[in-house]
Amino acid sequence: MPPEEFDYNRVMCGTIPRMKADLDAARGDEIVFLVRTAMLAEIVSALGVADGWEMEVEERGEAARVVFRRTRGSGDDLLRLV
Repeated sequence: MPPEEFDYNRVMCGTIPRMKADLDAARGDEIVFLVRTAMLAEIVSALGVADGWEMEVEERGEAARVVFRRTRGSGDDLLRLV
């Protein structure tokens, strides 16, 4: 199955909640977002440790490709603080 792809490159508001909703609804093991490079710090801060997902960022000038892949870890998240 090819990865789901969402183009948020022209979205100015609400990008993070939309991305989170797309991750929650994802059917496959990989999802790709096209976003503005200026949003990367906010995206990494909000979703960089998304539960069950590994994130990879490829910057392309003013745009970036952010790829999330499902992780099949042990369930122990040593960085999660309660």
